[in-house]
Amino acid sequence: MLLLLKVLPWYVLALHFSKRRPLMTSLVYLINRLITIYIYILIIDAILSWFPNARQSAFGRFISRLADPYIEIFDAFIPSIGGLSFNVIIGIFVLQLVQRGLIYLL
Repeated sequence: MLLLLKVLPWYVLALHFSKRRPLMTSLVYLINRLITIYIYILIIDAILSWFPNARQSAFGRFISRLADPYIEIFDAFIPSIGGLSFNVIIGIFVLQLVQRGLIYLL
């Protein structure tokens, strides 16, 4: 249900703008989907960090290789506080801002 609520506004926009700029609408929709998938990867990486040795598994290493380069960008600006890192939250927030900014390209 949550996924449907996230997809529905983009689908309505795609229908509205597809008659004028179908390639641009398709490209923005694709980029939006890729960003959404990457947000899920960041969330999975954060959850794996809570469990000992979960990031040492093949799946954990794969997710870490995808998520760590982006999260390390924020390490320079936002230090850990009491052993907690808020970089994933900030990273997701930035990606959601990019998603919302894409709508203005249409």
